[in-house]
Amino acid sequence: MTLYKRVAIFFAPGTQTALWEFGGNWLGWDVEHAKSVSYPDIDGLPEPIETLVATPQKYGFHGTLKAPFRLHSDQTIDGLKAAMKTYCDQRKPFTIGKMKVATLGHFVAIIQENPSEKFTEFASEIVTHFDDFRAPLSEEDIAKRRNKSKLTARQDELMLKWGYPYIFEEFKFHLTLTGKLSEQNAQIVRDRLSDHLKPILDAPVEAVDLCLYGEREDGRFEIIERFPFSG
Repeated sequence: MTLYKRVAIFFAPGTQTALWEFGGNWLGWDVEHAKSVSYPDIDGLPEPIETLVATPQKYGFHGTLKAPFRLHSDQTIDGLKAAMKTYCDQRKPFTIGKMKVATLGHFVAIIQENPSEKFTEFASEIVTHFDDFRAPLSEEDIAKRRNKSKLTARQDELMLKWGYPYIFEEFKFHLTLTGKLSEQNAQIVRDRLSDHLKPILDAPVEAVDLCLYGEREDGRFEIIERFPFSG
């Protein structure tokens, strides 16, 4: 069995959707099959795609639900798989809604046109339901997270208790497309991808399964398994 440094519970569009195909090609990393793929040909971008996606590429296309974590010493990846299957067997597929390309701070992402309380509740449930599988943060982990981001008191509290600061009322669902860009370049990328993705994002995005991602020794993530909502 492959050993993973960390695992994560992410949303990913269905494998047969145009959005999923775009995401893998845009990042140059097919996280489903753990292989590099060719970037799409999109005119008018301010930098080469490989430069724009250098930071998010290793994670693969995804929306964070339960951020990457080390498995607790009392738990196994097979136990986590079994728990995810049981959870997903009791849940029906549902509509997330229409999405759009937007800037979040200095990076570009796909977000909900109308953020829904229902989806935030779903994401919060994932955080809490599977938390027994997460190892506590080390002091080094805590320091690293504090140094990386200027956390509010509430975000720091969430990070210490749940391992990640952007959950519950701090949660903003998004599928990351770029690393940090200048404001001007972020706007250019947003506008170009808005045009490019318009035919794809005209249809609402569906949640049909829950994905277990794993971080390999080389730092790249791959999908370990998809668990269909079959309730």
